[in-house]
Amino acid sequence: MMNLSTDEIYSLFGACPTEKTENQVIEGVSTDSRSLTADQVFFAIRGENFDGNDYIEKALSQGACLVVGERTFPDRRVITVTDSVLALGILAKYYRRKFDIPVIAITGSVGKTSTKEMIKSVLMRKFNVHSTTGNLNNHIGMPMTLFHLSEEHDISVLEMGMSHFNEIDYLSDIASPTFAVFTNIGVSHIGNLGSRENILKAKLEMLSHMKPYSTVLINGDDDMLKTLKDRNDFSVISFGFNQDNDYAVSQFVNESEERCSFSLNGHSYILKTGGRHNVYNALPAIIIGEMNRISKDQIQEGLYSYQNAKMRMDIIKKGTLTIINDAYNANTQSMKAAIEVLSLYPNRKVAILGEMLELGDFSDISHEEIGAFTATQGIDVLIAVGHQADKYRIGAVNKNMKSKMVYTFNDFIELKTMINDIIMDNDVILLKGSRGSKMEETLNLIDLKE
Repeated sequence: MMNLSTDEIYSLFGACPTEKTENQVIEGVSTDSRSLTADQVFFAIRGENFDGNDYIEKALSQGACLVVGERTFPDRRVITVTDSVLALGILAKYYRRKFDIPVIAITGSVGKTSTKEMIKSVLMRKFNVHSTTGNLNNHIGMPMTLFHLSEEHDISVLEMGMSHFNEIDYLSDIASPTFAVFTNIGVSHIGNLGSRENILKAKLEMLSHMKPYSTVLINGDDDMLKTLKDRNDFSVISFGFNQDNDYAVSQFVNESEERCSFSLNGHSYILKTGGRHNVYNALPAIIIGEMNRISKDQIQEGLYSYQNAKMRMDIIKKGTLTIINDAYNANTQSMKAAIEVLSLYPNRKVAILGEMLELGDFSDISHEEIGAFTATQGIDVLIAVGHQADKYRIGAVNKNMKSKMVYTFNDFIELKTMINDIIMDNDVILLKGSRGSKMEETLNLIDLKE
């Protein structure tokens, strides 16, 4: 962090330091007293398991130059606020305004992190890029990401997540994006928002914080997003496989589970991963690269150097088994994408699927839909875990998957008793489910196959 002083923070929150309080440039912002270092500002945030306000004294003893919390302390280095999370956002918004650089904001139901990483990888061929680390895309993670901006950065790439109305509005107000990417509108969090129309409305909150005629990239194959094509208050650019898009894919070939190729407006590209969904993730990176005058060869270098994030199509070899750990999260779109990749393997294919959460009234039909889709993709074995396991089974059997190849378990305890009897040598196994399902724990249940 650069160019932010304690006096600025006192002033921002209407607090008054004593005459003995020395103004100093801060070294960073922290919300975790365990990793706090000297001369950082500590924000005491209340979470589900811990209350940062209980650690204010510890933070001061560790050399925090300033603390922002919800309790009153005699130490003048503590600024008392009503809500520490909102205070964090206020400071992040103030700090963001110190940098006159492009800010690319990415949102959507599926593919945000992968799209962000591909854009970053391409832009790094020419620029010093600041970006969201991992998926720190919420009301705490994104402000904390902004505090890592420095004068060396040329451009910022931010991921924005949401599960309710007004969350994208809040994040966009802080980040003030200059360029937007909308990946798709699926059914993630539809249990909270009620419909895809409402999900679209919530995502589009971003636009109210962008200047007129700013560039907006949309997945033009998405039935909800393509309605933005006719807007004349922004420069809308569409991408996808349909030929009526501004950037239209042709000659797509899934060469293997770990490689695909395609052409875009007459130029060929190769990805070190399979699946149409990864092409959708790559298209904004190509377009943004071209807009920033990065050569097509450099764009290809950037795409080829992209690597999947942890628990996102992470290929693990365990003895003779190949395990696709895509357990970070799930909804109907990402489930289908992962199952399509599994279908590319020549070996026996096993899908171990956990629940898709936050679907509300759409839960039953969505799980049946994925069970049916699994059957149509040539998957040999379906193992379903959780309260909706039977819905997966119904969908698969209705699409002619043999019932003896469909297994249902209430939880991991039940799964543990049979999983190693079901799995065979040389199987390819997909692990997929919502974050709350913790499907990665299946890795600990699978015995090594030699």
